[in-house]
Amino acid sequence: MEQDNNSGTYQAKQVKPFLKPLLIVSSIILIAIAIFGYRALSRKSRDKELINGAKSYYAKYDSLLPKEYGECVRLEINELAYKHYIKAEKYGVCDREKTYVKVCKLESGNYQYTPFVSCNGKDDIEYGEYVEGTEKDITPDVSDIRFTFLPQIFSNKSKIYYPSNKNNGDEVIEYYDKAPNEEYKYREANGIKAYKWYKSDNGTNYWNNGSFTSEKPDGYNKKGDEGEPVVKYSIDKPETKDYRTIKETILYRKKENSIARPFKYICTDSKVSGTVTSTTKCEERQTDKFKTTLGILYTCDGSTQVAQNTVCSQGEWSEWTINSCASEGTTQCESKKGYKYTDRVWKWYIEGNYRKYYPSGNASSKEENTYYLTSPAEGYVRDDDSEATVYKYFKTTDEVNGNTAGWIVIDDNYYTEEELFNKFKEYNFEVNSILDIKNNQNIQYEIKMEYRNRR
Repeated sequence: MEQDNNSGTYQAKQVKPFLKPLLIVSSIILIAIAIFGYRALSRKSRDKELINGAKSYYAKYDSLLPKEYGECVRLEINELAYKHYIKAEKYGVCDREKTYVKVCKLESGNYQYTPFVSCNGKDDIEYGEYVEGTEKDITPDVSDIRFTFLPQIFSNKSKIYYPSNKNNGDEVIEYYDKAPNEEYKYREANGIKAYKWYKSDNGTNYWNNGSFTSEKPDGYNKKGDEGEPVVKYSIDKPETKDYRTIKETILYRKKENSIARPFKYICTDSKVSGTVTSTTKCEERQTDKFKTTLGILYTCDGSTQVAQNTVCSQGEWSEWTINSCASEGTTQCESKKGYKYTDRVWKWYIEGNYRKYYPSGNASSKEENTYYLTSPAEGYVRDDDSEATVYKYFKTTDEVNGNTAGWIVIDDNYYTEEELFNKFKEYNFEVNSILDIKNNQNIQYEIKMEYRNRR
């Protein structure tokens, strides 16, 4: 303000017009810096408090830390606040389920602490996609990591390799990136880089040697002869397709269970007091006494008594069909509403110049599943775009052929920790922790670590 010497009043000093836009922009920048600078500082401060609180917590309660490489635990903010490792009032607007610290044990023995904060209905941290890596790739106490496990079991059975049924792996030249069929489901632990092979050809090429299918296979654009429709059943409604007819129906499935069997008989005699327990039916006893059955004892394993009609083991469910069944005796039957769907099928082919892949003869790389290190036959060249890490697959047999399976990979899937335990239980190993696996000489696993960083 400046004084008017003539009037004794004050007037505001006028801002020059060209300065007004600069002042507005400057104000906006200052406000933005204040807002976002506060947010960054607030989040950074909160992350630091959570991590330091978690580290102090586990310094006192170190028995609660993950014990083995690949194990992770979750420390809730309620626990941190209750033990006074963080100030609860700072997290009053935060989601208690989504705000926590994840702690994982690394291969080196160090621990990775990762805070997760969700306040005011929004996650404070956004991450990119998970990528496979190692401990040297992560940012300590910042990167989010996860572990999955490839289960392996030790087998004294012998190997028979796919597709030649040879028992000497050195004589097998075929490799696959996944199990070629359900019977040959095991693979060797170590993979190798290999390729698909093809040669150029001309003429008419039918998909999969003239097999029928509904969907147009990759690389085949002509529809040939129509085959016998394929009928399937499902509890879930199948996807609508132009070649498919769907009808609602009642479906059935059944399984044969093993139930407790008699193994001892309680025998009595009207002329003699007391009873006799016999492994032979009372009426068939080789004696004149105690030939009347008073009771029967049942067992599953031949020695331990169980109640009559106890289910000792569950059988495998059959596929769903429209064939009705009923539960009786050892047969258990189940019925549900479902769907019968019928798919039309055709032979598919191409004409002209094409690649012919070995050994299927298919014209598309996607339709070929066999890999080789070198050319499998004369005239075939390598498809460099098909490079993949592949394995030899086999099944096991009780027949001794001089090639013990040793360590075998159960299947191609990496599992979470809980899924890993359940997978081993399917093979009758009682596993509830990583330590249980390490203490068992017949099972092991391979670890894959993935990480993601903040955006």
